[in-house]
Amino acid sequence: MNRFRASAFAGLLTVVLAACASNSGASTPTPSPTPSPTPTIQASASTALPSFALPSNAKELEALLPDTLGGMKVTKASYKGSDFVNSSSSNDELKAWLSSVGKSLDDVSAAFGFVASDTSGSAIFAFRVQGVDNSRLIDEFKTSMSSSGTNTTWTSANVGGKNVQQAQDPDTKSTIYLYGTADLVFFITTNDPKLAQEALSHLP
Repeated sequence: MNRFRASAFAGLLTVVLAACASNSGASTPTPSPTPSPTPTIQASASTALPSFALPSNAKELEALLPDTLGGMKVTKASYKGSDFVNSSSSNDELKAWLSSVGKSLDDVSAAFGFVASDTSGSAIFAFRVQGVDNSRLIDEFKTSMSSSGTNTTWTSANVGGKNVQQAQDPDTKSTIYLYGTADLVFFITTNDPKLAQEALSHLP
């Protein structure tokens, strides 16, 4: 279940933000997300899963994610750029890239949601750099995955009524789906095609 908590989300952001910065021709930054929130276990006879005190600072983006998937509640969280990227000098390249396209950390936001069971889990991430076309972010994300040594083969498909890029995660054997619209990129990872269809059908 930990894979679908804030640590997974921070990892995705690191990949995407690094990809954006590398496109500027500068060296790859190393964003430093704030520590993942500590889950708070609440004893209850009605639930076997812990509840999490996760941030909710980009509510407009969080609201785009479905509330349920496969009949299960989606646990959500959201961040603004300044929440998950440390403002230290290690992120100068990222700031420079954002500046080059007339943007700042204030233009960056992200959200994630997950459902999990004892045998499987699914997660959906949303990422926005306000005013930057999704195709650029998707291309850079795929390039970054390739350059990091992740051997993925992307194919085009229509899933849940959306045109997506999909590939198999070589580590988890789940399928990764990338979908973009306007200045938004959505990233879905699941081993259940029906959940992927359901999730994508709810997205804008």
